Amino acid sequence: MTFRLFALPVALVAGLGLAAPESAHAAPQVPSPFAHGGHGHGGVRVGFGVGFPIGGGYRHTVPTGYWSVQTVPVTVPVTVQVNVPYQTAVQVPDHQIGTDVNGNPIWSYRTELRTEYRLETRTEYHTEYVTQRVWVDTGYAVHHHPSGWGQVGVGFRIR
Repeated sequence: MTFRLFALPVALVAGLGLAAPESAHAAPQVPSPFAHGGHGHGGVRVGFGVGFPIGGGYRHTVPTGYWSVQTVPVTVPVTVQVNVPYQTAVQVPDHQIGTDVNGNPIWSYRTELRTEYRLETRTEYHTEYVTQRVWVDTGYAVHHHPSGWGQVGVGFRIR
């Protein structure tokens, strides 16, 4: 048997044997084979002990949940080049109204609006829907791990 099996009972017996009154006036001393002293009396001490913790152990929490698939919108900026229309006023010949001294035609003019295009760079935002895995939290689970111990032993001491 190991020393551990005898340690607790021996400690209990020794502790009970030392629990003598503190004052000599409180209780008279009675000779006993179990009394300490140098009177030459021998004695046998026998003890029995059982030890178990009161409470004990540990616990920890673990997050619980599950993986799910979810469609999520993702907005992405995109740079694009576009043709932007604009209008300008232009004088165009309308019809000939005669000739000059050199024989060149003389025209009457009218104002006309023309649409022209210029290239511009813009930032537009496109929303795409992507599928991704997400963790769905369902709370916490508490795991208890008792760390109980116990021992039973018998010890004795002869003086």
